[in-house]
Formats: sequence, C-alpha cells, structure tokens
Amino acid sequence: EEYLQRLYCEAANIPLYSAIERAKMGDVDMMIIVGYRYEIGLGIAKNTNVAFDWYKKAAECYKRGDGVPVDMDKAIKLYNKVQW
Repeated sequence: EEYLQRLYCEAANIPLYSAIERAKMGDVDMMIIVGYRYEIGLGIAKNTNVAFDWYKKAAECYKRGDGVPVDMDKAIKLYNKVQW
C-alpha cells in the first residue's frame, strides 16, 4: 500500500504525455500513475475504464515478472483495484 501511495503522490509531478509514453514502453510505475490519473481525472478526463486497463497491465507485469520482479502482493492489490 505504501508503494501505491508513493506513486500517487508523484503523479502530479510527472507530465501526462511523458507518463503515457513511458507506460506504453513498459514502465510499470508509469502504468500505475497513468491509471491513477485517469481514475481521478488528474490532468485528463476521468475514465475509470481506461484507468482499470492500466492497473490491469501493471498487475500482469508483476504477476509475470515482466520488467519487474515477480510480486504477487502488488499484483493482487492492483487486480483488486480493477475489481471495484
């Protein structure tokens, strides 16, 4: 949970276009930040469907160890965000 809170705090300090480009290139932290920005409408129109798509991509990276170490705790927390 602390990990996600840290990313949420950083979200406003990262230009949106940069975060999206980095997320598309596989940066898992940026996937979470982009998801959060869409979830709350920070600098972009609020869109929970798009937010949840980014959270799911990040969760799958943690589940598979794609660009990050396998971390099922982080994967589950992100999958849980997609569920609500």
